[in-house]
Amino acid sequence: MRENQRASARRRPQESQPSPGLREIRQVENTTEYVLPNGLTVLLQPDNSRPTTSVNITYRVGSRHEAYGESGAAHLLEHMLFKASETIADHKLEMTRRGARWNGTTGYDRTSYFAQFSSDAETLDWMLGWLAESMTRARVSQQDLASEMTVVRNGNGTSRKQPRPRLGMLADTSAAGSSSNRTFGCNAIASAISTSRCSP
Repeated sequence: MRENQRASARRRPQESQPSPGLREIRQVENTTEYVLPNGLTVLLQPDNSRPTTSVNITYRVGSRHEAYGESGAAHLLEHMLFKASETIADHKLEMTRRGARWNGTTGYDRTSYFAQFSSDAETLDWMLGWLAESMTRARVSQQDLASEMTVVRNGNGTSRKQPRPRLGMLADTSAAGSSSNRTFGCNAIASAISTSRCSP
């Protein structure tokens, strides 16, 4: 998944300089692109006019990558990564304690996690550590899985009642046509049938 990962960060330049491990690729206006040895792409965009730091990581994996009968797995995983990991018992509580605004979203071809907080080197270090640990050392319990399945299913019911999501689903299904990828037009939010098959 290394080539499927993408991260961007907006921070004030005086706080710190890029790590020597980063290889600079290009610069377009105020944004510089780097690549880590593991293939992770980093976009750095300093902005002195703001007292905040924004961190975003996007994995190029979404609902279109799910196999037939697995609709909603990407969205369910997004929810699970906000649960406990090896060294962090409650990710949401820790981010709230640090005054961060955070969320995650799942689309057809990507899953993103992001946070914004008052510029602070320690908080930035913690946030980057959380993003790495949540993906590589998440703890998935049966209890958390069951509770998030309910949240995702309820979200699916709400989404289906809204005109814009319904129109988007119809447009994507129509665009997919006779494509061999049968999940392209599926909703990124899980169905009750698909998520009931999940287990940790």
